[in-house]
Amino acid sequence: MPLRRVALLAILGVVLVAGTPLAVPAADTTERVYTYEAETAGEPDHPEFADCDWHPLQSRNCAVARYLADGDTITLDTETGVSDPLGEEYEFVAVPDGYYRPVSTVENHTVVVGLEPVSFETVQRELATDADEWPAAVSAIEDGTGTTTEKLPRTYLEHDGEFYQLRPRAVDDRETNPLKRVLPGWSVGPIRSLGYLGGLAALWYSGVAYGQRE
Repeated sequence: MPLRRVALLAILGVVLVAGTPLAVPAADTTERVYTYEAETAGEPDHPEFADCDWHPLQSRNCAVARYLADGDTITLDTETGVSDPLGEEYEFVAVPDGYYRPVSTVENHTVVVGLEPVSFETVQRELATDADEWPAAVSAIEDGTGTTTEKLPRTYLEHDGEFYQLRPRAVDDRETNPLKRVLPGWSVGPIRSLGYLGGLAALWYSGVAYGQRE
């Protein structure tokens, strides 16, 4: 066999032995893909927002909020060591007559807990996150759906002065390896074996051929 062919055969063997595991890795090469959709938002679905409009006894927080919204206050002696005043487990609350922000002041060594009225626009503006921080969120708002490999941490968004609620639509695993993307799943193992064994055979045969030349 001509020396040039022997060299080419040896190079092919090296490429197959070293390249097959890289081209078709045995490890999982998929990535998690999240698809979101957006809808125009009313009241925010947000951990810092308590909706106590429809049921005063929905929770302890709502019972306290309904009481405070009537103009009452709760006073607590500071000497009792209060560390978490009632009604401050959320930033805003909705009750039948509007929206409020929990407030607390200290007067004459006493903690006074109450509510101050705020506009719905204040609730929206302060709880919303700018959608421009995530391109997938902007796509969901403008195009109907947005896809990303990042699980978005916030779902209440503002975009161009409008407010939206971002909802997860689907979670899928996407193949990132180009060859695995087109190959049937059952063929990956055999192709890896054939490539590796073919490379060893090419190296062995090139060695035999080179020995015969000598």
